[in-house]
Amino acid sequence: MNIALKAAAVGAAIAAIGLGTAYASTVPFTWAPDQAAPPLGLAGSAFTADSINATHYLYAVQPTSGPFPEMFLERVQGFTLGSAAVSTPGLNGTPGATGSYGLYFTLLANFENIGGVNTFHSLDLSLMGDPGNNNGTVSSTPSGLSFSNTSATGAEDDVTLATGSLVSTSLALIAGTRHAHFVETANAVASETGFFTTPLTATDLFEEFLTTPASAFSTSPGPGGSTIQMVNGGTAVIDIQQVPEPVSLTLLGSGLACLVLIRRRRHGVAM
Repeated sequence: MNIALKAAAVGAAIAAIGLGTAYASTVPFTWAPDQAAPPLGLAGSAFTADSINATHYLYAVQPTSGPFPEMFLERVQGFTLGSAAVSTPGLNGTPGATGSYGLYFTLLANFENIGGVNTFHSLDLSLMGDPGNNNGTVSSTPSGLSFSNTSATGAEDDVTLATGSLVSTSLALIAGTRHAHFVETANAVASETGFFTTPLTATDLFEEFLTTPASAFSTSPGPGGSTIQMVNGGTAVIDIQQVPEPVSLTLLGSGLACLVLIRRRRHGVAM
């Protein structure tokens, strides 16, 4: 399946889900940190899970009008399988220790509020590995979003394991808590296929549910009348969805158009 056809198929399939049809399902996956390049964990560190638990951070400078970038960082804290915690030897281990490593997702989005409706023009995702777990703590401040980099072998030696691009989003503000649901394509980096013991296929998707309570969200004045938005310590739950093939592009393409209309009516609220 070529890239254009894949994007059309998985995007339309998610649209169909938004219309209430179960076209995709969450799938268990097995990852092997010791098979990453370079290796992240020790031999025997592979694990099987169906859900990823992470901590959510965000930084954005919102101008008085027009589109602007939003930067997300979701630091992986653990994994579950059937709601039970999964053993992940080495994950978030002692910084610098042999076999210790960290995992996190980064997202760079292009965001705009048009007529009171929040819109993402694009959203690019990367799954990153931190050999040695040297990145330190994460913080979002008026100066930006970054790790503390407690070691000279910090962020500069991190490796990209997988990438993805936007398929669909939905946003909601409920009782002061911000909710975001993102779906992106999932593509293993060519040199990192050994990490994904359960291979990523042409129809796999990363799905994220981000929850930001009011206590984790803050703002400060920015340059030129802009507003700096910061999130420190929201929650993220991430899984892998799989869309079955073949997909009817005619049927699902119409689903995409309907989904846009539905989301404009239901999710016209501020992030």
